[in-house]
Amino acid sequence: MKTMKILKILSIVFVFAFLSLYIFCTIFYDDADFCHDSGYCKEGLPLNTEIGPIVISEETCKLTKGVWLQEKRMCKY
Repeated sequence: MKTMKILKILSIVFVFAFLSLYIFCTIFYDDADFCHDSGYCKEGLPLNTEIGPIVISEETCKLTKGVWLQEKRMCKY
């Protein structure tokens, strides 16, 4: 009976640890990597470009020949 109780506790701890790690990874996903991989860059993201370091905004998006998506506040390259 004690082994079943220990097994249940370990299972709950394992599930909790897995969910905590998953939530941590999704919240703190690196936006710069997403920007480089997909071409969609969030407003306010600092990037190094061929014209120097910039912060993504509507003005810098158009300056760097991107398409500004007003609804999503993102730049598509």
